Amino acid sequence: MQPDSLHLHTLIFTYLQRRHSTSANAKTSLIITLCVMPFMLISILCYRDTPILIAISICFIILYTLAYRLIKTSIA
Repeated sequence: MQPDSLHLHTLIFTYLQRRHSTSANAKTSLIITLCVMPFMLISILCYRDTPILIAISICFIILYTLAYRLIKTSIA
């Protein structure tokens, strides 16, 4: 039940903290918000179109996984 440092927001924070020591927490929040916002907006605009929602979900999962692996390998 102990917290780990393997969540995406923690990896982004660690990466930013190593590269830019100031305001890493605020930058992490901004990055996460900007990355999620397009998916949210498209989902809201196309809320009745199930194929588009499924495609958006799959796209988000793929991009999330790629970003996670890229950031995890870059701070290791």
